Amino acid sequence: MQQRFSLGAALFLCESQPFPFCAKITTAGKVIKELEEEKMIKDFELMLDKYADLVVKVGVNVQPGQVLMIHSPLETVDLTRLIVGKAYEAGAKYVMVEWEDEVTTRIRYEKAPEDSFSYYPQWQADMLERLSEAGEVDGDMR
Repeated sequence: MQQRFSLGAALFLCESQPFPFCAKITTAGKVIKELEEEKMIKDFELMLDKYADLVVKVGVNVQPGQVLMIHSPLETVDLTRLIVGKAYEAGAKYVMVEWEDEVTTRIRYEKAPEDSFSYYPQWQADMLERLSEAGEVDGDMR
């Protein structure tokens, strides 16, 4: 009579008892786990790429010749880069990314003088106003 058991059960047995076949099973288990992780990474990268496409084509609806300004936290660098690429593929004239760092923001809240919170750079306000008037797109990744 042939006994059947899962690879997971065999790995558990190998960790608790030194059977002669354990080296082969443990190696096979590691290989299978590495392949599963590799597939998960590829699946994630594919889904992230599809998401970036959706953001550009549907969410933002970038049109040929438009300028796109993206406000993005540093933690989303991979997605932001994909979106930048997709925006250029969709015909964007120029894509500008304004990076935001939570650490520097926190430092500002902890150490900046109180009157700095009522300050907003005029050049930045002018730029956003011009983008808006020109019908350009402003996207926020936060």
